[in-house]
Amino acid sequence: VGVSEGRGDGQATRVASTEVASVRRELGRLCGVPASQVAFVSGATEGLNLALRALLPTGSTVLTTAFEHSSVVRPLRALARERRLHLVVLPPTADGGLTGEQVTAALAEHRPHLFVFTHASNVTGAVFDAAAFAASARSHGCTSLLDASQSAGWLPIDVGADVVVASAHKALLGPPGLGFVAVRDPAALRPQKQGGTGSSTALDEH
Repeated sequence: VGVSEGRGDGQATRVASTEVASVRRELGRLCGVPASQVAFVSGATEGLNLALRALLPTGSTVLTTAFEHSSVVRPLRALARERRLHLVVLPPTADGGLTGEQVTAALAEHRPHLFVFTHASNVTGAVFDAAAFAASARSHGCTSLLDASQSAGWLPIDVGADVVVASAHKALLGPPGLGFVAVRDPAALRPQKQGGTGSSTALDEH
């Protein structure tokens, strides 16, 4: 409709705001979180970069898998150099999969701060038991970050992950240049950008 949601009080702005709120509620429902805990981003790449930067303190251990998209691999490698992270990469099994036993053993051995994993491989099509992985991470006191870009709109993504990131242009049938970050605990993500929020410009903190 050619206007920005939440900026103004005209009819077109109200229509845009209603549409955006509806999409946010639906994404929250898909991820099992309140609508207020869903943020829109320019795509999964931005969402993953923001989430990784927000979640990983200097010197922490990160568990991930050999199946990750470059949107996970590249920021992780950059952060490993920048923040002296210890990366543990789970290899595939002989049949090209990844088992819950592998994940549990690695969590117990390495005690990572974060486990970041894809729901489905964009290369092989392998689908992983995201609910079991997230539950195992939680039982080991580890935060879980799920890349649901290949599964959102196709498989259930309310799997108990602490943070879910996905793009809109695949099975969600949305436009390119759009994605989302959904979090169970908003306090878990430190803001990575400070700036205007339209309705709260009088506040000097984001």
